[in-house]
Order: sequence, then C-alpha cells, then structure tokens
Amino acid sequence: MINKKMRPAKQSTARKLLRAATDAFSAAGFDATSTRAVADRAGVNIALIAYHFGGKDGLYKAVLDAWVSGMCDGINRELSGVTTAARRTDALVSVFLRYALIESPGVAALIARESVTAVNSGAARRTAAALKPLIELLDSLVPSCETAIGDGAAFLGLLLRLAAPMPSIDGDGAKGYHLARVRALALLRPAIGSAPIHPGQPKPEAAPKHRVAPHPTVDFVD
Repeated sequence: MINKKMRPAKQSTARKLLRAATDAFSAAGFDATSTRAVADRAGVNIALIAYHFGGKDGLYKAVLDAWVSGMCDGINRELSGVTTAARRTDALVSVFLRYALIESPGVAALIARESVTAVNSGAARRTAAALKPLIELLDSLVPSCETAIGDGAAFLGLLLRLAAPMPSIDGDGAKGYHLARVRALALLRPAIGSAPIHPGQPKPEAAPKHRVAPHPTVDFVD
C-alpha cells in the first residue's frame, strides 16, 4: 500500500528533477547532458532519475511532454472564441512565441537544436515523437488561419526558427517575443499592416511578395 505521506516528497523530487533536466538539456542538448549532472543540479540522488522517469530517455521525454502539453493548453485557451482568420493567426503566433520565449524559455532552442541532427538519430526521433501532439493541433488550426503555410510541421518549423535564437542573444525573452512575433506575422499574413500591434512593439517589417512554400517535414535550418 502506498504511504500517502510519501506522495508530496516524491512529487517534489520529480518536479526538482524535471526543472533541472529542462535547464540542463536546454543548455547542452541530450547527448552532452549526463544524468549525474541533472541529479547534481537538482540536489538529489542520481538513482531517483530511474525511479521517477526510468532513465535519461524518460527524463528527456518528460521535459518535452511538459512543454508540448503546456503549449497545446495555451493555444487552445487563446483561440477559444476567436473566429476570424487574421485574428486566429495573430493569436496562434502570439501565444506560441510568448510561451516559448517568456513562460517557458530554453526548450524551443532545445527542440530546434535536436531537430537538426541526423534524421535517424535517437535525439531526432525522440523529439519528433514528443512534438506529434503539437503538430497535430497545428494541422487542425492552420487551415482556419490566414497563413501562407499549409501544414502544422512547417508552421512549427517557422515559429521555432524565429524563436529559438532569441534567448541566446541577450536573455531578454520579452524583447525576443515582440521581434519574433512581428517577423512571423509579416511572413504569414501579407495584410500585416492592418494587424493589431501591441504598444511598444517595433513596426512590422514589409511583408515579402513571395509566399512561403509548404514543407513536408519540420525544417529548422535557415
């Protein structure tokens, strides 16, 4: 029988490990991060990684699953009741970049980094599997938005390509969010000039005359 008094301690340890793993993986990537480094960062016994997550692979999956779950929840909340294509595009781009750069910084860069490794590498396969729920959600939303990209994988690739470098430039997630948002909307919606711009944001860049071609897979390389 499970001792109920032990549950808070176990949950607290799991949360510590998840936070430490998020920081460690985001900083160095999957291959360069050791379970020892994560345990030391969390201040717990290394054996607890296997106990809570089954090992390094399970810990990495938990980090990505938590990010994807939070992102999907945020997107669904933000788009609830939004009906026009232009507003849905604005809302989708805004919530994605805000979550990636301000609410949960670092993981976007991790996903971008791991996704440009060899297609058949373990890191790329693990990352692609974790992103599947988010790509499926984007697939269902992109057709209802006024965008030049027709599938969720390409849409995700564009947003991550714009978002991932931002935290490493100056650590200013809010500044990166505004810049990435304006750039994304300029690419996705030629009518960006009529889009609502939050106070303090730079003016949008001129929209390119060409449309962004759809990609069959997520491509994070500029």
